[in-house]
Amino acid sequence: MSRRHFTILIVPSDQSKVRRVRLAQPVLALVAAAAAFGLALFSAGLYTSVVDHLRLSKERNERQQLEAQSKAQEGHIRLFAERIKDLESRLGKMQALGRKLRSMANLKEQGEMVAPSPRFSVGGTTLEDDRWAFGLYQLQNAITDELESDLDHLSLEASLQEQSLKELNRSLIDKTLRDAHTPAIWPSRGLVTSYFGQRTNPITGRHQFHSGIDIASRRGSPVYATADGVVVFSARSGALGKLVMISHGNGVKTRYGHLAETYVAPGQKVTRGTKIGAVGTTGRATGPHVHYEVVNNGVSVNPRKYITD
Repeated sequence: MSRRHFTILIVPSDQSKVRRVRLAQPVLALVAAAAAFGLALFSAGLYTSVVDHLRLSKERNERQQLEAQSKAQEGHIRLFAERIKDLESRLGKMQALGRKLRSMANLKEQGEMVAPSPRFSVGGTTLEDDRWAFGLYQLQNAITDELESDLDHLSLEASLQEQSLKELNRSLIDKTLRDAHTPAIWPSRGLVTSYFGQRTNPITGRHQFHSGIDIASRRGSPVYATADGVVVFSARSGALGKLVMISHGNGVKTRYGHLAETYVAPGQKVTRGTKIGAVGTTGRATGPHVHYEVVNNGVSVNPRKYITD
Protein backbone atom coordinates (compact mmCIF):
# COMPACT_ATOMS: atom_id res chain seq x y z
CA MET A 1 0.00 0.00 0.00
CA SER A 2 1.54 3.30 -1.06
CA ARG A 3 1.87 6.20 1.44
CA ARG A 4 -0.12 9.34 0.91
CA HIS A 5 1.84 12.53 0.53
CA PHE A 6 0.88 16.15 1.00
CA THR A 7 2.44 19.10 -0.77
CA ILE A 8 2.77 22.44 0.99
CA LEU A 9 3.18 25.48 -1.25
CA ILE A 10 5.22 28.37 0.18
CA VAL A 11 4.46 31.57 -1.75
CA PRO A 12 6.88 34.44 -1.00
CA SER A 13 5.48 38.00 -0.86
CA ASP A 14 8.14 39.29 -3.23
CA GLN A 15 6.86 37.15 -6.16
CA SER A 16 9.95 34.98 -6.11
CA LYS A 17 9.78 31.33 -6.98
CA VAL A 18 7.10 29.33 -5.23
CA ARG A 19 8.53 26.56 -3.10
CA ARG A 20 6.99 23.15 -2.68
CA VAL A 21 7.40 21.02 0.40
CA ARG A 22 6.24 17.44 0.02
CA LEU A 23 5.49 15.66 3.30
CA ALA A 24 4.33 12.19 3.98
CA GLN A 25 1.14 11.84 5.98
CA PRO A 26 2.86 10.60 9.21
CA VAL A 27 5.30 13.49 9.17
CA LEU A 28 2.51 16.00 8.64
CA ALA A 29 0.57 14.50 11.54
CA LEU A 30 3.62 14.78 13.74
CA VAL A 31 4.12 18.43 12.73
CA ALA A 32 0.45 19.19 13.40
CA ALA A 33 0.65 17.53 16.82
CA ALA A 34 3.77 19.50 17.69
CA ALA A 35 2.06 22.71 16.61
CA ALA A 36 -1.00 21.90 18.69
CA PHE A 37 1.15 21.08 21.72
CA GLY A 38 3.06 24.34 21.35
CA LEU A 39 -0.19 26.26 21.06
CA ALA A 40 -1.46 24.58 24.20
CA LEU A 41 1.71 25.46 26.11
CA PHE A 42 1.48 29.03 24.92
CA SER A 43 -2.17 29.27 25.96
CA ALA A 44 -1.43 27.81 29.37
CA GLY A 45 1.44 30.23 29.88
CA LEU A 46 -0.70 33.14 28.78
CA TYR A 47 -3.50 32.09 31.15
CA THR A 48 -1.09 31.72 34.06
CA SER A 49 0.41 35.11 33.31
CA VAL A 50 -3.01 36.77 33.23
CA VAL A 51 -4.10 35.06 36.47
CA ASP A 52 -0.87 36.04 38.22
CA HIS A 53 -1.24 39.59 37.02
CA LEU A 54 -4.80 39.80 38.33
CA ARG A 55 -3.80 38.19 41.64
CA LEU A 56 -0.86 40.55 42.12
CA SER A 57 -3.03 43.53 41.23
CA LYS A 58 -5.66 42.46 43.77
CA GLU A 59 -3.04 41.88 46.47
CA ARG A 60 -1.49 45.25 45.72
CA ASN A 61 -4.84 46.97 46.12
CA GLU A 62 -5.56 45.09 49.35
CA ARG A 63 -2.12 45.94 50.64
CA GLN A 64 -2.64 49.63 49.89
CA GLN A 65 -5.99 49.57 51.68
CA LEU A 66 -4.51 47.81 54.70
CA GLU A 67 -1.60 50.25 54.80
CA ALA A 68 -4.10 53.14 54.81
CA GLN A 69 -6.05 51.46 57.62
CA SER A 70 -2.80 50.83 59.46
CA LYS A 71 -1.87 54.51 59.34
CA ALA A 72 -5.34 55.49 60.56
CA GLN A 73 -5.04 53.04 63.44
CA GLU A 74 -1.64 54.41 64.36
CA GLY A 75 -3.32 57.81 64.79
CA HIS A 76 -5.97 56.25 67.01
CA ILE A 77 -3.32 54.49 69.07
CA ARG A 78 -1.40 57.72 69.58
CA LEU A 79 -4.61 59.44 70.66
CA PHE A 80 -5.34 56.64 73.12
CA ALA A 81 -1.80 56.83 74.47
CA GLU A 82 -2.10 60.59 75.00
CA ARG A 83 -5.44 60.20 76.80
CA ILE A 84 -4.04 57.46 78.99
CA LYS A 85 -0.99 59.59 79.83
CA ASP A 86 -3.28 62.48 80.75
CA LEU A 87 -5.40 60.22 82.95
CA GLU A 88 -2.31 58.77 84.62
CA SER A 89 -1.11 62.28 85.42
CA ARG A 90 -4.54 63.19 86.71
CA LEU A 91 -4.69 60.07 88.85
CA GLY A 92 -1.20 60.72 90.23
CA LYS A 93 -2.16 64.25 91.28
CA MET A 94 -5.31 62.99 92.95
CA GLN A 95 -3.38 60.33 94.84
CA ALA A 96 -0.88 62.94 96.04
CA LEU A 97 -3.76 65.16 97.17
CA GLY A 98 -5.36 62.17 98.84
CA ARG A 99 -2.20 61.45 100.83
CA LYS A 100 -2.01 65.10 101.89
CA LEU A 101 -5.65 65.20 102.95
CA ARG A 102 -5.35 61.94 104.87
CA SER A 103 -2.29 63.25 106.64
CA MET A 104 -4.12 66.44 107.57
CA ALA A 105 -7.15 64.47 108.76
CA ASN A 106 -5.04 61.87 110.60
CA LEU A 107 -6.76 59.11 108.64
CA LYS A 108 -5.30 55.72 107.82
CA GLU A 109 -3.37 55.66 104.55
CA GLN A 110 -5.12 53.66 101.85
CA GLY A 111 -3.38 51.58 99.22
CA GLU A 112 -2.29 53.35 96.09
CA MET A 113 -4.12 52.54 92.89
CA VAL A 114 -1.75 51.51 90.15
CA ALA A 115 -2.64 53.02 86.82
CA PRO A 116 -2.36 50.61 83.93
CA SER A 117 -0.06 51.64 81.11
CA PRO A 118 -0.23 50.79 77.42
CA ARG A 119 1.38 47.42 76.85
CA PHE A 120 2.04 47.95 73.15
CA SER A 121 4.27 50.37 71.32
CA VAL A 122 2.90 52.70 68.70
CA GLY A 123 3.89 52.02 65.10
CA GLY A 124 4.12 49.14 62.65
CA THR A 125 6.62 46.45 61.87
CA THR A 126 7.80 45.21 58.48
CA LEU A 127 7.36 41.55 57.58
CA GLU A 128 9.27 40.01 54.71
CA ASP A 129 6.33 38.34 52.97
CA ASP A 130 3.38 39.94 51.23
CA ARG A 131 1.11 39.25 54.19
CA TRP A 132 2.85 41.77 56.45
CA ALA A 133 0.08 44.38 56.03
CA PHE A 134 -2.63 41.96 57.11
CA GLY A 135 -0.55 40.86 60.08
CA LEU A 136 0.05 44.47 61.09
CA TYR A 137 -3.64 45.23 60.72
CA GLN A 138 -4.54 42.37 63.05
CA LEU A 139 -1.85 43.45 65.54
CA GLN A 140 -3.06 47.03 65.61
CA ASN A 141 -6.64 45.88 66.04
CA ALA A 142 -5.46 44.04 69.14
CA ILE A 143 -3.56 47.14 70.31
CA THR A 144 -6.64 49.32 69.82
CA ASP A 145 -8.81 46.94 71.83
CA GLU A 146 -6.21 46.80 74.61
CA LEU A 147 -5.84 50.57 74.77
CA GLU A 148 -9.60 51.07 74.83
CA SER A 149 -9.79 48.65 77.76
CA ASP A 150 -6.98 50.49 79.57
CA LEU A 151 -8.62 53.83 78.90
CA ASP A 152 -11.98 52.66 80.27
CA HIS A 153 -10.24 51.22 83.33
CA LEU A 154 -8.33 54.44 83.98
CA SER A 155 -11.44 56.57 83.51
CA LEU A 156 -13.33 54.45 86.02
CA GLU A 157 -10.48 54.63 88.55
CA ALA A 158 -10.19 58.38 88.07
CA SER A 159 -13.91 58.82 88.72
CA LEU A 160 -13.75 56.63 91.83
CA GLN A 161 -10.70 58.50 93.08
CA GLU A 162 -12.35 61.86 92.48
CA GLN A 163 -15.42 60.73 94.40
CA SER A 164 -13.21 59.43 97.20
CA LEU A 165 -11.36 62.75 97.42
CA LYS A 166 -14.63 64.70 97.48
CA GLU A 167 -15.88 62.59 100.35
CA LEU A 168 -12.52 62.87 102.10
CA ASN A 169 -12.52 66.63 101.60
CA ARG A 170 -15.99 66.90 103.10
CA SER A 171 -14.92 64.68 105.97
CA LEU A 172 -11.80 66.76 106.51
CA ILE A 173 -13.74 70.00 106.46
CA ASP A 174 -16.31 68.61 108.89
CA LYS A 175 -13.57 67.29 111.15
CA THR A 176 -11.60 70.52 111.00
CA LEU A 177 -14.67 72.60 111.77
CA ARG A 178 -15.74 70.23 114.51
CA ASP A 179 -12.29 70.25 116.11
CA ALA A 180 -11.97 74.02 115.81
CA HIS A 181 -15.39 74.51 117.46
CA THR A 182 -14.71 72.05 120.30
CA PRO A 183 -13.35 73.60 123.54
CA ALA A 184 -9.90 72.08 123.94
CA ILE A 185 -7.54 74.46 125.76
CA TRP A 186 -7.26 76.11 129.17
CA PRO A 187 -8.97 79.52 129.21
CA SER A 188 -6.21 80.86 131.45
CA ARG A 189 -3.04 79.63 133.10
CA GLY A 190 -3.17 79.28 136.85
CA LEU A 191 -4.14 77.04 139.74
CA VAL A 192 -7.41 75.12 139.74
CA THR A 193 -8.98 76.03 143.09
CA SER A 194 -12.38 74.46 142.58
CA TYR A 195 -13.42 71.53 140.40
CA PHE A 196 -16.64 70.57 138.61
CA GLY A 197 -19.22 68.83 140.80
CA GLN A 198 -20.36 68.95 144.42
CA ARG A 199 -18.43 71.31 146.70
CA THR A 200 -18.71 73.59 149.72
CA ASN A 201 -19.42 77.13 148.60
CA PRO A 202 -16.50 79.29 149.85
CA ILE A 203 -18.81 82.24 150.52
CA THR A 204 -22.00 80.67 151.92
CA GLY A 205 -20.42 77.51 153.35
CA ARG A 206 -23.26 75.47 151.87
CA HIS A 207 -22.78 72.15 150.09
CA GLN A 208 -23.84 72.71 146.48
CA PHE A 209 -23.15 71.78 142.84
CA HIS A 210 -20.38 73.70 141.06
CA SER A 211 -21.11 73.88 137.30
CA GLY A 212 -17.56 74.65 136.18
CA ILE A 213 -13.97 74.97 137.31
CA ASP A 214 -12.25 77.95 138.96
CA ILE A 215 -8.76 78.88 137.81
CA ALA A 216 -6.96 81.32 140.09
CA SER A 217 -4.42 83.69 138.57
CA ARG A 218 -3.09 87.20 138.93
CA ARG A 219 -5.59 90.00 138.37
CA GLY A 220 -5.48 91.11 134.74
CA SER A 221 -4.09 87.82 133.40
CA PRO A 222 -5.46 87.10 129.91
CA VAL A 223 -8.47 84.87 129.37
CA TYR A 224 -8.77 83.14 126.00
CA ALA A 225 -11.58 81.61 123.98
CA THR A 226 -11.17 77.84 124.12
CA ALA A 227 -12.65 77.21 120.65
CA ASP A 228 -13.94 78.99 117.55
CA GLY A 229 -17.39 80.49 117.90
CA VAL A 230 -19.58 83.56 118.17
CA VAL A 231 -19.92 85.74 121.27
CA VAL A 232 -23.54 85.67 122.43
CA PHE A 233 -23.15 87.54 125.73
CA SER A 234 -20.64 90.06 127.12
CA ALA A 235 -21.85 91.95 130.16
CA ARG A 236 -22.47 91.66 133.91
CA SER A 237 -24.48 88.67 135.06
CA GLY A 238 -25.29 88.54 138.78
CA ALA A 239 -22.96 86.44 140.92
CA LEU A 240 -20.63 85.73 137.95
CA GLY A 241 -19.88 89.44 137.52
CA LYS A 242 -18.54 90.36 134.12
CA LEU A 243 -19.33 87.35 131.93
CA VAL A 244 -18.55 86.32 128.37
CA MET A 245 -20.53 83.52 126.74
CA ILE A 246 -19.52 82.00 123.39
CA SER A 247 -21.59 79.68 121.19
CA HIS A 248 -19.54 77.05 119.35
CA GLY A 249 -22.33 75.37 117.42
CA ASN A 250 -23.97 71.96 117.84
CA GLY A 251 -25.43 73.11 121.14
CA VAL A 252 -22.04 73.72 122.80
CA LYS A 253 -21.36 76.97 124.70
CA THR A 254 -18.62 78.17 127.03
CA ARG A 255 -18.89 80.72 129.86
CA TYR A 256 -16.12 82.84 131.39
CA GLY A 257 -17.04 84.62 134.67
CA HIS A 258 -15.64 87.04 137.27
CA LEU A 259 -13.68 88.92 134.58
CA ALA A 260 -12.05 92.23 135.33
CA GLU A 261 -12.46 93.33 131.71
CA THR A 262 -14.15 91.98 128.59
CA TYR A 263 -12.64 92.59 125.14
CA VAL A 264 -15.36 91.20 122.89
CA ALA A 265 -18.92 92.14 122.00
CA PRO A 266 -22.03 90.08 121.18
CA GLY A 267 -22.08 88.92 117.57
CA GLN A 268 -18.30 88.98 117.29
CA LYS A 269 -16.65 85.91 115.80
CA VAL A 270 -13.68 84.55 117.69
CA THR A 271 -11.17 81.77 117.14
CA ARG A 272 -9.48 79.48 119.62
CA GLY A 273 -6.88 81.53 121.52
CA THR A 274 -8.59 84.90 120.99
CA LYS A 275 -8.11 87.12 124.05
CA ILE A 276 -11.65 87.80 125.30
CA GLY A 277 -11.05 89.22 128.77
CA ALA A 278 -8.89 89.51 131.88
CA VAL A 279 -8.96 87.66 135.19
CA GLY A 280 -10.77 89.61 137.93
CA THR A 281 -12.95 89.47 141.03
CA THR A 282 -16.24 90.86 139.76
CA GLY A 283 -19.43 89.30 141.12
CA ARG A 284 -19.20 87.00 144.11
CA ALA A 285 -15.52 86.03 144.28
CA THR A 286 -13.04 85.59 147.12
CA GLY A 287 -10.02 86.30 144.93
CA PRO A 288 -8.94 86.85 141.30
CA HIS A 289 -9.91 83.87 139.17
CA VAL A 290 -11.92 82.89 136.10
CA HIS A 291 -14.98 80.68 136.43
CA TYR A 292 -15.04 78.47 133.29
CA GLU A 293 -18.04 76.40 132.17
CA VAL A 294 -18.87 74.15 129.21
CA VAL A 295 -22.58 73.77 128.45
CA ASN A 296 -23.79 71.05 126.08
CA ASN A 297 -27.40 71.37 124.95
CA GLY A 298 -28.28 73.31 128.07
CA VAL A 299 -26.53 70.95 130.50
CA SER A 300 -23.29 71.88 132.24
CA VAL A 301 -20.57 69.25 131.72
CA ASN A 302 -17.10 68.81 133.17
CA PRO A 303 -14.78 71.20 131.25
CA ARG A 304 -11.77 69.08 132.18
CA LYS A 305 -12.95 66.34 129.80
CA TYR A 306 -12.57 68.74 126.87
CA ILE A 307 -9.14 70.13 127.72
CA THR A 308 -6.41 68.35 125.73
CA ASP A 309 -3.28 70.23 126.81
